Parts: sequence; structure tokens; C-alpha cells
Amino acid sequence: MLRRLLVGVRRAFSGGDAVGIDDYLAQLSPQNAARVDEGFKKTIAAVQALGGPIERAIGPREPALRQANEECHRLEMLLKVEVASTLGVTLTFKSTDGD
Repeated sequence: MLRRLLVGVRRAFSGGDAVGIDDYLAQLSPQNAARVDEGFKKTIAAVQALGGPIERAIGPREPALRQANEECHRLEMLLKVEVASTLGVTLTFKSTDGD
């Protein structure tokens, strides 16, 4: 499921076969666009290397699980910091709906 989620996020980011955020990012900063693309590739590969559900990777595949976690975190930071900065946007969280 995590791999599917990452593939979906990548598809949304790239716009699939159409124009996406990645195209705008490439116009502003080709090096950041390349880093994000590589980040998605590495993260998806690390998650796929788990060979199944995360629950089964906790014991015997712990090094692969740690690697997947690190790649996910790197991609998260890349998107939150580099991409947001390059696009000139601010990411915020505001919980005022009473939940």
C-alpha cells in the first residue's frame, strides 16, 4: 500500500502524462526537479525492497525497513523545504475546525 501511495503522489506531482508541478519546478530550478525525481525513485525502490507489508519487515527485514524510512523522510523534507522554497509557497497547518 505504501508503494502505491508513493506512486500515486509521484503521478499527481508529475501530472501523469500531462503538465504537473514537476514541469513548473523544472523551469524554476532544473537541479531541484532532478533531485525530486531521484528522491521519488529512491523512495519507491526502498519501499519495494521490503518485499511485502511493513508488518512483516519489522523483524527479519529491519535494515530494509530503516532504509525505506530514511528515504521517505528525505523525500518528505525535499518536498517540504526545497520544493516549497523554489515554488515560493509556505506550507502551514491550521487546526481550527474543532476536531
